[in-house]
Formats: sequence, structure tokens, C-alpha cells
Amino acid sequence: MPSICTWFIEDVLPSVAPDKFTGYVRDAVTDRHMYIRLVPDMSEVKNALKERKKAGFHSDNFSGVPVFQVQSDALNTKVDGSSSNLRPAFFTKADLEKALRDKKRDTDSEIIQVTALEVIIQEMKDCTMSKWNDVVLVPPGGKF
Repeated sequence: MPSICTWFIEDVLPSVAPDKFTGYVRDAVTDRHMYIRLVPDMSEVKNALKERKKAGFHSDNFSGVPVFQVQSDALNTKVDGSSSNLRPAFFTKADLEKALRDKKRDTDSEIIQVTALEVIIQEMKDCTMSKWNDVVLVPPGGKF
């Protein structure tokens, strides 16, 4: 089974956020160390802070790459043969809002949740039955 870093670098990043991926460097001495740097768009960090303030969190900083979801099941999608719904998580607030408009949902009435991508990955790694197992990361500009 590949490590979480190998899985993330080889499988997730190329399909999810190729334009946000700045690359990784293998350690010159061994192949066991990989370094990766994800830099969030500052406008998305500002959006994350605004949404967190609406939710009652009063902080002037956000650590990590923000990922946006709606609290309701408005965007959940059932996949053929799956026993559960898939929940989209977006790298941009605008993409989430567009998805809501496409589903004819009022963007102002939906509660937007913001989580750091790093937290999602860590929880996926730590728990086999994670609350993130049914999440689909939607690339910037992508459709769900």
C-alpha cells in the first residue's frame, strides 16, 4: 500500500489541482522522503475567513489550503452501484456557488463549511471509517 504522500502526489494532485501543484522533490539521499508545497490562492483564504466568521469563528488567519462544502445534502450525488452519496468539496468558493446555482439552490440560504485540505488528508489517513470517505475533491473550474 503506498504512503499517503505517494498516493496524494501521484493520484490526487494531477487530477484535482494541476495548476495549484508546485511540484515535489525527492530527497537526494533516499527515496523515502518527499516534499510538497501547496500554496492556496489568497482570495480563497479571504473567502475562507469570511465563511468562518459567519459560522462564529473569529480569527484573522487560516492555516492550510481551504476546501469549501455545503452543510446540507444539496450537492450530494448518488453513483451507480454505490451505497452512499458522494459529497463534493471545492477548492474555490465560486465553484461551490456555481454548483448550487446549477442545482437551482439559493446560495445565500446554504451554510458553507470550510476545512483545510491538510486536515482532510490527515483524517483520511488516520481513520478507515473517516467522515471524509465519501468526499470528492473538485478541481478549480471543474464540474461535479
